[in-house]
Amino acid sequence: MKNYFKAMMMASLGSVIGASVTLADSCDVSASGTYGFISNSTPLFVDFGKELKANCDVDVQWKALVENQAPTLEGLSVPKSPFAGVVLSNDQFGKYNAQGLLRPLDDLLKKYRSQYSFLTDNMLIKVDGKVYAIAFKSNLQHLIYRKDLFQKYGIEEPQTFDEVLEAAKKLKGKSDVDYAFGAAFKSGWNLATEFTNLYLSTGDEFFKKGFQPNLYRNKNASRALKTLKKLYGYSSPNSLALASGDVTALFQSGQIGIMQIWATRASATEDPKLSKVIGNVEMASAVKLSANDPYTASALWWDGFAIPKTTTNDTETTFKLFMELLDKETVSQSSDKAVWLSPYYKATQYSKGVTKTIANQVRVFPSEPQFAILHSALGKYLPDYLHGSRTLTQTFKRIETEYKKVAKEKGFL
Repeated sequence: MKNYFKAMMMASLGSVIGASVTLADSCDVSASGTYGFISNSTPLFVDFGKELKANCDVDVQWKALVENQAPTLEGLSVPKSPFAGVVLSNDQFGKYNAQGLLRPLDDLLKKYRSQYSFLTDNMLIKVDGKVYAIAFKSNLQHLIYRKDLFQKYGIEEPQTFDEVLEAAKKLKGKSDVDYAFGAAFKSGWNLATEFTNLYLSTGDEFFKKGFQPNLYRNKNASRALKTLKKLYGYSSPNSLALASGDVTALFQSGQIGIMQIWATRASATEDPKLSKVIGNVEMASAVKLSANDPYTASALWWDGFAIPKTTTNDTETTFKLFMELLDKETVSQSSDKAVWLSPYYKATQYSKGVTKTIANQVRVFPSEPQFAILHSALGKYLPDYLHGSRTLTQTFKRIETEYKKVAKEKGFL
């Protein structure tokens, strides 16, 4: 699946390379009952829920949650799912599909695909020949910085995190910025993902043969975590409580000089209603951990639609509602909120960070089921090292102990 996704991304971006979403006025989907959906909380997904409810003759209840993974899994696992459909990232898809929680979409595609010419083959996520999800946008994290501050203090655009730290050192203590650096360091999923990005840059793997973890006494893991702690030192003292939306808000208010953030947040940095730094924002590539590392410190993601295997809603109606969110009008009017995997997508200034990062080489976020266990352990214990209650060696040892315990329970070890 990793190679397939990278090929999908490159084909999509190579072929095509704000404001509220407005669906086509011709939404003719009508159904009784309530159709529940769940997704992560991004500006685009919030708009999805509002616009389906406003334009289609269906009672749509869309939950766009910052912490959506636990309620999504719960809703997929019960005998009668409360959700008609779900929006999943590639790491969620790998976990949930391996557990048999998603419904194949082949029958719906066979019946309706001819009506939706925008559904290209590279959007269809297949496992063992069956389609289980429809990917509609890509995402990754990259650098965004204040170009006015870089010009004022003679800072060049960084190519590595060593250079980011040099830039942060120049910005620290300046009166026109509160925090030199910012990223989603919130304890748990966010912090684990930031570490994952840094480690992926080295080209190393998270596991040895037999699903044994590969972090304890690993020089690449140590380099990644030491860099994470240095970056944390240039960030808000409240960083372990800040998710992506919080960091973006600090950048909008002029309090952060450099941030690593999701591409879906890029346009918000110059939101005319919220931003105080309009005209001074530069979209940059994700950078490498250091000059000798092979990849940028980021990861390719996709977001896609899927249908729970145990849904009680009419799946044809659900499929049609999904398609309303992929039509030409929606994609065209929300091109600043996503890098769409669609023939209708036209790249904007806010997608520059994505295209630059892909050109500079980026790996796909790990989607193996056992990685979810390690990722959870990382999010749980990395804060111990950042605030000094455990040494680096003790932290990795604790993470691997936690992973092995759960992996044995799940049958991976």
